[in-house]
Amino acid sequence: MQLKIKNFGPIRSFDLDLSKKFTIIFGKNNIGKSYAISLAYLILKNLLRFGYETNDANLAEFGESLRESFYATYEELGNMTNRFSKKGMSLLLCTDELELAMELNGKNLSFHNMSLLKDKVAGSLDISHIHYLPASRSGLYQALSAFSQIFAELSKSRGFLKKKVDIPSIPEPVSDYFLGLSTIRRRETRNNNQILRVVREMEKDILKGEVMFNEETKRMFYKPCHTDLSLDMSLTSSMVSELSPLVSYLKYVVAFADETSLIFVEEPEAHLHPEGQVRLMEIFAELVRSNVRMVMTSHSSHMFNKMNNLILDKKIDPNTTGTVVFRETDVGSVGTYVSMDELGADDENFLDVAEKLFDEKLELVEKLNKGVSDA
Repeated sequence: MQLKIKNFGPIRSFDLDLSKKFTIIFGKNNIGKSYAISLAYLILKNLLRFGYETNDANLAEFGESLRESFYATYEELGNMTNRFSKKGMSLLLCTDELELAMELNGKNLSFHNMSLLKDKVAGSLDISHIHYLPASRSGLYQALSAFSQIFAELSKSRGFLKKKVDIPSIPEPVSDYFLGLSTIRRRETRNNNQILRVVREMEKDILKGEVMFNEETKRMFYKPCHTDLSLDMSLTSSMVSELSPLVSYLKYVVAFADETSLIFVEEPEAHLHPEGQVRLMEIFAELVRSNVRMVMTSHSSHMFNKMNNLILDKKIDPNTTGTVVFRETDVGSVGTYVSMDELGADDENFLDVAEKLFDEKLELVEKLNKGVSDA
């Protein structure tokens, strides 16, 4: 399945190949990576919800549900047009059986070939569950947890409120992320569960402790290895608090899914030492081999280089892996797949920065040597 995006916010064009089991998206800040995967998440979420239905009424409901998701996330459909050229957004969803086109003209979202949206679409996704983990996971989780308590207290005191209380606008992928964490429940573990085995490696090697979930308080907590402590996420390191939501999803949700899950995750390496980033890429490769699909954004050259090493070691299949780089143009960013084979992917994102730093060092050393010789 291919999702072709044009003129969407900061993006001029981007094609996402959803047949890939592992997709890693690189690019500078504020260039459209998060915009791209949030849009893909919303479309797939609604396809999974309505794709198995075949009557026209449900097809109309799919279109309305998608509009509501767009409004909830981007506030106005006008915000989805190209920021630079002001051209209207267009989307094209392609499978072997059909093409479903969506176009945004002003504030009107129209669909083409809607009658072809049958069970073939959902079947071609080959996934049953989809999850989105945004950047700043820890801060969002703690803030939204606090909001839920505040709203509960306000509801008790409605008679004393003199002014209307406006509920903050929360993008749909973020609200889905929080609701997913807040509805986690403990399950009986199975010794042969491959995903749980990988999660234990992640806890042992990177977090140096165990992520737990309290069903009474509906909150995560962290138990460091070789201690009796149980720490709230607000008391842990930034590395632990950022990775813990991902661990919780894997441990309590994805590991018990009846079929394949697809995880969108932004900047999983945030707050990780390079050594931890390298180990995390190994963990992700193991998850993909355990039938978990992943689409991630990253700024880490260490994860990129480790990915190439894992390809050389035949632990990542280049045929089912895609590496995307977003580049700036005058009319928005363009996301393109870079060349990849059994030797890995071409470095079209980090190499220029490394070369500039090296050249700068040579110039400074030459300047230093010149100063010594002149003296």
